[in-house]
Amino acid sequence: MEDTTTKKPKPTLGSTNRSLYVPFAFILPIALISYTQVAAKSQPPPNNHISARASATNGVRINPNEATWSDLALLPRIGEITAKRIIAYREEHKTDGSQQVFANPSDLELVKGIGPITVEKIAPYLGFD
Repeated sequence: MEDTTTKKPKPTLGSTNRSLYVPFAFILPIALISYTQVAAKSQPPPNNHISARASATNGVRINPNEATWSDLALLPRIGEITAKRIIAYREEHKTDGSQQVFANPSDLELVKGIGPITVEKIAPYLGFD
């Protein structure tokens, strides 16, 4: 007796199942869009120093004798820790008769963590009124 069922041909190296490509054609663009949206949300926040530079060009200066640590932290090369050191130095060395601990930018070199290069970078943004 002969077998009446037809046998499927064996797949060759060049033949593929094209039905698998259809779902991937729709899934891949969706995955890429999702990835770019997540990547855009995970970007670092804008640089805070831009605000200090912009304010300095508008004529607004930061007075280290009166500024808060958050104002001082906007200065280039001055972070939160150094800004808090400036405040601590100012409070420690403030005399009763004078509110001006810092008379010029170079006086800030007395604060730990501030050297001549830092003073040079922040001098355009400082005001001593």
